[in-house]
Amino acid sequence: MRWKVLFVRPCEASVDEVLAVLRRVGVDPEHAHVETKGTLVSALQRSEWDVVIYDPATKIPLDVVYQHAPGAAVVNVATEDEMADELARIVATRSHFD
Repeated sequence: MRWKVLFVRPCEASVDEVLAVLRRVGVDPEHAHVETKGTLVSALQRSEWDVVIYDPATKIPLDVVYQHAPGAAVVNVATEDEMADELARIVATRSHFD
């Protein structure tokens, strides 16, 4: 399953870890990475995203995501196991509709 994944993160260090989790739960991610509110809004207006991986440390209000991408699933950055569980749940739910 191919999904567009947008990372809202201040640091690219753990992006590879999240991509590994996505692949483990059956997603072939096409992804982008933003760090500011302006680049987030631009990315959300430019394309439809299946999943937004959101790090609250960015200080960008989460409402920006919901306003511009109401159909995207939002996953807060957490431990790898917690993200894997949440992403597996999203994959299972969405695979019934694809």
